[in-house]
Amino acid sequence: MKDRLLTLVSLLLLGLTAVLAKKDKPDINETPFKSLPTNLFYFEDSDVVIAQDTLPGIIYRSEDAGASWKQVEEITESQSLEVLPHPYDNQVAVALGTAKTHWITKDQGKTWKSFKSDSNPALGRNPINYHATDSDKIIFLCTDCEGFSCEEKVGACVEYGTY
Repeated sequence: MKDRLLTLVSLLLLGLTAVLAKKDKPDINETPFKSLPTNLFYFEDSDVVIAQDTLPGIIYRSEDAGASWKQVEEITESQSLEVLPHPYDNQVAVALGTAKTHWITKDQGKTWKSFKSDSNPALGRNPINYHATDSDKIIFLCTDCEGFSCEEKVGACVEYGTY
């Protein structure tokens, strides 16, 4: 009888502890950015988030669902235009650059490898097209610009490569 009473009291105390430990409000962390971040996306099935501070051209990465952020070291300020996640591979994304240098990540943004193109990305349309089953293959659509004049040369500017 004493064992049953002791077990019952222990269970009630354990339940009371769980109720008292319940949080009434979510945790909120603030991170200052130089401008309003855009192009924010999660790598699917993970807590890894990429965001772009567009005006200064800084790419940020979070491993804890946005609670804290670190600047991507391989891509310095004012080098990036846009980051495009792979729609079928949750490890891959491409960061388009401003000076014909671009970056690809194959590990959710932990590391970025640069690659060069002969022209600038075609920004009026989707400049990166990913292969559905082989994440190492992309098609890069580009535009040739001189001064304020840009000419799309899609036939001559489609670069297919393994990255």
